[in-house]
Amino acid sequence: MRARRDAVDLSADDAKELWARFSAWMDVHPGDLAGFAAELGVKSVRPALDATGPVLVVSSTETQVSYGTAKHLDAPAKREKGAAPKSANAQKSKRLPPPPPRKGGRS
Repeated sequence: MRARRDAVDLSADDAKELWARFSAWMDVHPGDLAGFAAELGVKSVRPALDATGPVLVVSSTETQVSYGTAKHLDAPAKREKGAAPKSANAQKSKRLPPPPPRKGGRS
């Protein structure tokens, strides 16, 4: 198992120890990535995938994301639900109101 902190791969022993701590934390605090990051004294932690398999990604600068399916490290980041759009001019799609009722009954 591999781990990376601030884009630097950890040694095999350090990665194994980090994964063990991560697994133990998740057993007691399911889905609490932010809590584990705080425990480590970093801004975020997340499991991910790269070309060789699973990687635990630890960052002092990246914003914490919600726990979910591990993403491939080459995949573009997705905006969190409820987060503001990237562009100030971007708008949510709006539903059209229903058509007015017909006058004069059925046709």
